[in-house]
Amino acid sequence: MEDLLSLTQSFIDKYNDLFQMNVKVINEDAMHLLQQHTWPGNVRELEHTIEGTMNLITNEEFISIDNLPARLRKMYPDHQPLLEKGSKDGSPRTLKEKMSDMEKFYIQQTLKENNHNVSRTAKILGISRQSLQYRLRKYDL
Repeated sequence: MEDLLSLTQSFIDKYNDLFQMNVKVINEDAMHLLQQHTWPGNVRELEHTIEGTMNLITNEEFISIDNLPARLRKMYPDHQPLLEKGSKDGSPRTLKEKMSDMEKFYIQQTLKENNHNVSRTAKILGISRQSLQYRLRKYDL
């Protein structure tokens, strides 16, 4: 599915309203796993996956790989969460580094889905065009 990130975010927003939750985003690891899946049920299967995931989480601001259904995680047993990896020198990564990685990933995916249209991407991300341009320079995108 081409618009996987946009669809996923749309379903998160839908079920935030329905379940009165405040999930902001799906993290990089979970998104990576969703991207590996072929989605034979297409959009409906994705929606049911997000709905089921959000039914089981409480007081969280993002969906992590551990929140995804076990059936999906079991299909990709070799998947090592990106955010659990240490830095290149093997030392543990800080929260700031991990959050930065997630932000970069989310911006990259949204840009890609919008054919690198900065204005549209900024609107979808809910930030100003200038703020997005700052982040594009920051992450060398």
